[in-house]
Amino acid sequence: MNTESSIFLPLGTILSYAGEINTDREKELNEQGWLYCNGQSLERTGKYAKLFDSILTNYGQKDSYHFNVPDLRGVFIRGVSGSTSNDPDRELRTSLLLGGATKNKIGSYQGYATAVPKNSFTASINCNNIVRRSVDGGCGVASSGKYGEGNVKVSTDGSGGDIETRPKNKYIYYIIKYSFNDVYNEDVMPPIGSVIPFAGSNNSEVTGQNWILCDGAALSSKESFSSLYKTIGTAHGSSNTDIFNLPDYRGYFLRGVSDSTNRDQDNKNREASLPGGNSGNSVGSKQSDATAYPMNDFQTTIHGLPSQEGSSIISGLVKDAFIWNSNVQKNIEVATSGGDSETRPRNLSVNYYIRFR
Repeated sequence: MNTESSIFLPLGTILSYAGEINTDREKELNEQGWLYCNGQSLERTGKYAKLFDSILTNYGQKDSYHFNVPDLRGVFIRGVSGSTSNDPDRELRTSLLLGGATKNKIGSYQGYATAVPKNSFTASINCNNIVRRSVDGGCGVASSGKYGEGNVKVSTDGSGGDIETRPKNKYIYYIIKYSFNDVYNEDVMPPIGSVIPFAGSNNSEVTGQNWILCDGAALSSKESFSSLYKTIGTAHGSSNTDIFNLPDYRGYFLRGVSDSTNRDQDNKNREASLPGGNSGNSVGSKQSDATAYPMNDFQTTIHGLPSQEGSSIISGLVKDAFIWNSNVQKNIEVATSGGDSETRPRNLSVNYYIRFR
């Protein structure tokens, strides 16, 4: 039993949740004091008044009588940049839902972006795209054998790349705490299946408090982990009817299930984390990192090309002219060399633990 000196999870606490959230599960979570972070609109008074006092309209409002819970479907969570420069575009952040926070404030939204890699991309250029053409036939025309003296700055044309820029990730749900049982001075407990980041190393003390490391271990559905199995089932993998796998979040980022949104346009191609697990637009599925074409074009300076069409080199009575040949393909294809080992945001490593009873 808690005492008056107990420390409670504050209202507005967001947790990851590794089980499937359907209509029945959502109702069950609501009864336990938790809401699905799907952007739902709630009244500011009554049942949800204390949650409103905690998060205000940071995540949106349809009018002066309502507020939105965070909508974390299909997105990643990022710490507010505050006084740091870790988010160089912090003043360009927008509101995901009407009336929410913008810029360098909690609740603001940001789409993906693609930076220039630390290890440069390399480009393959077909030199047949450039031809030498004599313009003074019969007047002592000669060819120097050069392809021009100037540098040309080329903007890429917006093709190629993946659907989005993202790190390797696994699907989870996000839930937010909205109530506190002040009648009995008891806290609303994290539900079985909830996932927390933990800053320490794996140790028996954490497991003794009903939390276990998310390392993909195979467990029996009939022993001490039966309650967890009832919650997460085989979403994260299963080798037979009596065995299920824990989530394995080692080296992965967590991403909210896209659900009915289109924020993860590649959700149909998500794979099972382990054999027997969920794939597609479902909790537990995994997704490799990807790099999209940037919102702002890359620009590349190509050396040794004509600085303008029809540029010439004149030496006495000998003139060479170099132009682009308009009859051949001029696409520049980025080769598969260069770049970094993966696409990822700035990050710190933690251990993830899941509550099992």
